[in-house]
Amino acid sequence: MSIWRRIRNSRTTSCRPFFLDAAKVDGKYYGIPVRGVQPIVLFYNKKVLSDNGIEAPTTFDEFCDACEKLKSAGLTPIALGGGDQWPTLNWYSVIYQQVMGNDDVQKMMDGGVDEWSSPKSKKALEIIRDMVEKGYFGTTYDSVKHTDGAAPALLEQGKAGFELMGSFGYSGHKAAAPEFTNDDLGYMVFPPIDGVKGDAKDLVGNPCNYFSMNKYTKHPEACVEFLKMLYSDKCVEDQLKAGNLPATTNASEMVEKVVDNASDGAFLEWESQALTDAPHFMITWTPNHVSSSSQPMLDGMQQYFNGSIDMGTFIDEMKALPTE
Repeated sequence: MSIWRRIRNSRTTSCRPFFLDAAKVDGKYYGIPVRGVQPIVLFYNKKVLSDNGIEAPTTFDEFCDACEKLKSAGLTPIALGGGDQWPTLNWYSVIYQQVMGNDDVQKMMDGGVDEWSSPKSKKALEIIRDMVEKGYFGTTYDSVKHTDGAAPALLEQGKAGFELMGSFGYSGHKAAAPEFTNDDLGYMVFPPIDGVKGDAKDLVGNPCNYFSMNKYTKHPEACVEFLKMLYSDKCVEDQLKAGNLPATTNASEMVEKVVDNASDGAFLEWESQALTDAPHFMITWTPNHVSSSSQPMLDGMQQYFNGSIDMGTFIDEMKALPTE
C-alpha cells in the first residue's frame, strides 16, 4: 500500500528525492529507503599511485594514462572481480551513463531496442573493449571474485591501482584492511570522458534497500511506527557509525557529531557532497530492468567484456532481453 501519506510527518520528508522516486509507482510511494545509499565509486590506492608518480586522475584520459603507467610497472591497473559478473556491470553502468546520458540509458532499461545499436552505444562498447584489450584489468579478471575478498585484496595489498565498486566497498576495505583504509584508500566519482553527452557529476548505483508495508497487514499502525523509527536521529546515528550514509538530507550534518574515526567521517562527508552535486542518480542496470533479464544481461556483458562475443552479437542479445 502507499505509505508515504502515513509517515509524511517523519524524516522521510527530508529524503533526497531520487531515492524516494526509485520506489514510486503511478505517483505513489511503495517503499521507504533503509540502510545506506550505494553510488558506484572509483576507489584507488594512494600509495601505489604516488610510488609510480601518478596523481589522482581528473579526466578519463588521465585515468588511462595512469593505467598505462601501472601496467608498465608490472601492476594490474584495475582490480576486477569478474567471476561474480556484477562487478563488471559497474563498468558498463558508468561508461554508458557518461557516453549516452541518463535519458537514453533509461530508454534501454525500459525496453527500448534502437538505443542499443545507436552510435553512442557503440562508442561506449568501444571504450570498454579498448580498456580490456590494453590490459587494464589484467588477464585473470574472470577468475577473480569480489565476494571472497580476492579483488579488493589486490587494491589493499598494492597489487592494483584502482577498483570501481559501490560505496559499500569502503566498509569492506575497512573490515579487511583497516590500516590501509585509514592511510591509503582514495576515492572519487568516475572521471569525465571528453566529448560525450552525459554529465560526469551524475551518479549510478543501487539507491538503497527498501521496506514496504503489505496492503493486507493486520498491524498497519505498528508498521508505520517501525518505519518512522528508522528515520529517528538515533537510527540515523547508528547507520553512520556503521559506515552507511542514510538517504536523509540531514545525515551529512550528523557525520561530525557521531563518527569518531577521521577517515570514516571524511568518506561519508565526501559521499554526501557527491550526492548533493549529482543532478541525477540512476539505478544500475540489472535492478533497473525486469528481473527475468538479469542473468542474460550479465552473461552478455561478461562475454563481450572478455571477447567471447563481438559487438554485433552483444547488441543483438541486449535487444532480445525479456521486457516483462
